Amino acid sequence: MTFRRAHRRVTRVVRGELHTAVQTWTRGPDHRIVLIGMSHVGEPDYFDTVRRVVASHPGATVHYERVVREDPLPPMTDDEWARLDAARRSHRFVLRWAAEVAELGTQHGLAVDGWHNVDVNEVDLARMSGRSMPRLAVPGVRMGIDYAPPLTDRQRRVLRHVVRLLLVHIAPRGRLLMRPMTRRAVVQWRNVHAMTHALRAVHDGPVVMIWGAGHLPGIGDVLLHNDFRLESVRWVRAVGRMRSPEGAPVTGEQPGEELKVSVKVYNNGQVGTS
Repeated sequence: MTFRRAHRRVTRVVRGELHTAVQTWTRGPDHRIVLIGMSHVGEPDYFDTVRRVVASHPGATVHYERVVREDPLPPMTDDEWARLDAARRSHRFVLRWAAEVAELGTQHGLAVDGWHNVDVNEVDLARMSGRSMPRLAVPGVRMGIDYAPPLTDRQRRVLRHVVRLLLVHIAPRGRLLMRPMTRRAVVQWRNVHAMTHALRAVHDGPVVMIWGAGHLPGIGDVLLHNDFRLESVRWVRAVGRMRSPEGAPVTGEQPGEELKVSVKVYNNGQVGTS
């Protein structure tokens, strides 16, 4: 991998555990931007580590992503409202559901006073995404209505493994499953929006950006175009392997019994497990 493309590696899997990148970019001695690539679902200590990384840059301006809810909402057509409502209920519910099933935490509550949300408005995002905004479904759950019958202990153990596998191996590539119009809005447009703020703020001091890891390659391209260079990369563990109460990695139902679950992405963009 060439140096100019090193910035595009923003996640890595080490011994079945997902790590995300923290990239430091500089332009001369005075301009510094630190990109913290986020997994929106992760171990509780992952989010503590992110806070420590931010604290290690005292005086920096901190920008973070979180699609903005307007109150009151602007005028919308019935179709726009339907798409917005579906996006609200499905995407945020899926994150909470995945965290609960996999016994992980979410990025919710990470931001503190003094940090700046520089993301786009949710209505604008729904409009820019067009009708291709995906509606996510969760196995065994009716979105926003009720839960399926309670899972057995074995089903919960299997589901924890499957969800962690998806978070480690599939979720970091989720943007590849989006339709082109959705990807342009959700990834590219938001990258440009964020960087217009960062490239202004960096003239007043260092900037720390807490942004989804999938956005970092595009943001890095913008930084390269503006004469920044990638100075260093460190890695933070986001999602680990399942562990027993005694602290050992969980590998199966009983000692000596390995639980094997494979994950596959099909040509039509569907994700399957077996």
